[in-house]
Amino acid sequence: MADAQILAANDSGAYLLRLCGDVRLTLSTTLDDYLEAMVADPGFQTLIVDLCEAENLDSTTLGMLAKVALRVEADFHIHPDLYSCKAGISRLIRSMGFSQLFQIHEELCCADGETSELAVQSSDEKQMHAKVLDAHRTLMSLSTENEARFKDLLNALELVQ
Repeated sequence: MADAQILAANDSGAYLLRLCGDVRLTLSTTLDDYLEAMVADPGFQTLIVDLCEAENLDSTTLGMLAKVALRVEADFHIHPDLYSCKAGISRLIRSMGFSQLFQIHEELCCADGETSELAVQSSDEKQMHAKVLDAHRTLMSLSTENEARFKDLLNALELVQ
């Protein structure tokens, strides 16, 4: 699998987030910190998530994307655009219930901005654990299928606290 990268751009409040490679838990702090800063931006207008270069997304990453989509809907009353070019990734995001959170486009993302790679942020084990729990709770809230899918994992993670 390809190394993971998170690329981002902001053009006057129009945000582009491009996930590349095998995006996993190790980038969760980087992703979460960026998403929090993005929705706190008073000039925020819109978000495009480009998954066309993603090879894999773990459940923590999916939960963080769901969380930001819910926040954008609540705060700005819009559904972010999500682009997915790979059938496997498209199946994954649809199976998680993302069609209720995003405007999904199964085509190449046409957004062309000067992106820069986000610097990898580290966090301690306690912070990482909290992010994983929050991400999975968010996924579970989307559907009864997700609740069943992640219930045992969440119970196990809560025991570790």
